[in-house]
Amino acid sequence: MERGSLNTMKVFLSPLMPFLLLLLLPDGLFSSDCPKDCTCNPSTSIFCYQRNSPTLPSGLDTSTRNLYLFSNGIEGIKSEDFDGLVNLEMLDLSQNKLTHLPDRVFETLTSLKNLDLSSNQITQISEKSFHGVTQLQRLYLQSNSIKAIHPATFTGLENLLELKLQGNMLTSLPTLSMPQLLLLDLRFNTFPLLGPTDLQTPNLEALLLAGVGLTGLNMELMLSLKNLHYLDISGNELKSFPVALKETPRLLHLNLAGNPMRTLKPEDLQNLNELIELDISSLSLHSLPE
Repeated sequence: MERGSLNTMKVFLSPLMPFLLLLLLPDGLFSSDCPKDCTCNPSTSIFCYQRNSPTLPSGLDTSTRNLYLFSNGIEGIKSEDFDGLVNLEMLDLSQNKLTHLPDRVFETLTSLKNLDLSSNQITQISEKSFHGVTQLQRLYLQSNSIKAIHPATFTGLENLLELKLQGNMLTSLPTLSMPQLLLLDLRFNTFPLLGPTDLQTPNLEALLLAGVGLTGLNMELMLSLKNLHYLDISGNELKSFPVALKETPRLLHLNLAGNPMRTLKPEDLQNLNELIELDISSLSLHSLPE
């Protein structure tokens, strides 16, 4: 194997190695203080999988940086569950049975950078659900039943890089003022049209809007997304090529598949000089541009 290939493999595998090693070792081998039915590395991580308990484990090591509690059957959380975990950077609560997030529940997690709440049963997000986690970079809320998000929910999350809200029941979106945001996934909600000030995300690189019922794209909104490289607007109600896309000259990937578009003219694409991938499958085109 060539040196370049070997180095690439090392880089790819290295973030996974602690998890893979822990899976191969007996529960609690690393620490006598490891919570029941969990596996621990005392310097960094606690892995608890399928504990079948409605609450969080007790006695968590305060030096823990990564806490994985996916698929545990957890039904509720409270701020006291996280007392002392000031070093925690990663919290995975995905695939549980959470229905709501108490106000300020994560407030003591001042070092938290990654929070995964996907695949729960959360129905709404209150104003102070994420109060205090100002260092947060990745917030995953996909595959819940969220119908409403308070307008001030994301206030203070200025370091957020990724926000995933796909697969919920949203029909409106609070104004997102996130100067550092790079990825926003809103697929499979209901947003027929986003307003000109809905996304105050000047550095956004990837915007996913598949299956939201879009009937058009706002020109002013697209003008504000100067850094956009990836746009997925597949599976919507677009009957013609959105004129607003002419204002996104840095697009590299554009997915238009599955829209009721009947025509696509050469001039529609003339400003997209950097485009390297265009998906127009399953359209209703009468002809293709030459």
